[in-house]
Amino acid sequence: MRTFSLLMTAFLLTSGLYAQQGLKIGLRFSPIFASASITDQDGNDIVENISTKVGISYGLMANYGITDNYGFHSGIHIVQKGFKRTEDVVLPDNGGTLSNAVQDVRLTTVEIPLALKGRSPEIGRGFFINGLFGGSIDITAGYRNQYSVYNPVTKQAVAESGTTKNSKLANPVALSFIFGLGGEYEMNIGTLNAGFFYHRGLTNVNNRSQFGNEESIRVNYLSLDLGYYF
Repeated sequence: MRTFSLLMTAFLLTSGLYAQQGLKIGLRFSPIFASASITDQDGNDIVENISTKVGISYGLMANYGITDNYGFHSGIHIVQKGFKRTEDVVLPDNGGTLSNAVQDVRLTTVEIPLALKGRSPEIGRGFFINGLFGGSIDITAGYRNQYSVYNPVTKQAVAESGTTKNSKLANPVALSFIFGLGGEYEMNIGTLNAGFFYHRGLTNVNNRSQFGNEESIRVNYLSLDLGYYF
């Protein structure tokens, strides 16, 4: 709630300025489906036992129309994304039984998209198709790694679980590539906006010096963007 209040305050302080400059300002909420691309220290892909995690994204968005069909898109988004990872481990204290170790990783980032927005001619009355192509700057605001070990047969815990919360375990800044398609509907009181967009992590988020391993982790997600321009 505190983060949302700060975003609303920023909107109220800047809405008049943006209106004078001809920009459109709006609010955005998006359910997301996130996963990760992981490589080991030798550059080999780790593709097994990595699963999708549901998250959310919300914040302010801004669009500046350069022409009727092209514009510049930006904003400030709070994003909660992550992934789950399962590995086979053998615990001597458990009689050497094969067990599953699960990491549930969640990253909270402040993301600033910088993208080119294309828009079709009007279809019907007030409806347009749009596309987005560009990148984003992702600033780490929080990190959580919930770790547990359980018996794969009985599903019972066989070792003590724990949660690590330390944003220093993730690199402070990352970059992502963004592309996708959507649509918008213009009304007298504003513009409704919706679409599917893919965010591809370009840089490693794993702070190797703090975390203690040499893996490279790039977090990716698909978002269903639901927005409203004032």
